[in-house]
Amino acid sequence: MPVAEIAIDEDLVRNLLNAASVEQGLDRRLAAQPLHLVANGWDNVMYRLGSGHMVRLPRRAVAVPLVEHEQRWLPEIADQLPVSVPVPVFAGRPVHSPDVSFPWPWSIVPWFEGEPLGTRTLDAVESSMLAQDLAAFLHSLHFPSPSDAPTNPFRGVPLSTRSDRTSSHLGDGSVIGKSIGSKRAERLRSRWAEALAAPTWDREPRWLHGDLHALNLVWHHGRLAAVIDFGDITGGDPATDLAVAWSLFPDPVDRDQFQDLARIDNNAVDNPTWSRARGWALAVAAAIVTRSADNPALHEIGTRTLIAVAEDDDGAFET
Repeated sequence: MPVAEIAIDEDLVRNLLNAASVEQGLDRRLAAQPLHLVANGWDNVMYRLGSGHMVRLPRRAVAVPLVEHEQRWLPEIADQLPVSVPVPVFAGRPVHSPDVSFPWPWSIVPWFEGEPLGTRTLDAVESSMLAQDLAAFLHSLHFPSPSDAPTNPFRGVPLSTRSDRTSSHLGDGSVIGKSIGSKRAERLRSRWAEALAAPTWDREPRWLHGDLHALNLVWHHGRLAAVIDFGDITGGDPATDLAVAWSLFPDPVDRDQFQDLARIDNNAVDNPTWSRARGWALAVAAAIVTRSADNPALHEIGTRTLIAVAEDDDGAFET
């Protein structure tokens, strides 16, 4: 995991909240709520604030635009979505005062009850409910994005932009071959060639979550309760988001159900789009597996995804 460029601890967050209550109009009662560290992630640090909110602060400069994208766009799209998303209730500005200095924007967002799906194994009923809920969410999200939507060189773009990097990850003797076996790794190389052969998305760009995986899906009382972490929100090819099927549904029967339920403009997902989605699943999981030695949960998600792609015998684009 990248090293933090700013050390963020509870004292800094508390002082930041106090300064915001004086200078930026943050409700003093909210600013005074107890703090509890939730996660020190790849790009952000998260502190629970009281019982109903969370403070989300970038720990690296590269994450600053991601915070800004959430602050700018989530309020506009949230009302069209069937599950909760972390619309900021307060958009914090950089602060430079005698008591605290923080150079980047930050947010206070709602706290959602439940647990990230992570590596949790769902039973047949739960998998069916997740397929329904997630398909409905993506159908509602994947509407045309405006011309000023954020651009992202790593999401929603043609798969060919990831060709060299993914081929390198899949090379002989790679970490992937050691993780899932040489025969599966060889199968992945064939799957990657199939995905690259599929026609590219040639319609108008659609809104994408951009980083849809199990750790960003909140599960509560047997249903999808919230989708979080929209920092990579962008416009582009919806296949990028549909790739989540291979990480969430290792059983091909569940994947088939999800594909049947997923819709783009009320039409079924076509085979080229599904093949690109599988290519996105492969590319992202390959990157995860080769770079997650210090994150066992993420490594397991990546490995599980690669196995599902390697053993998938359905949905290939026929050339």
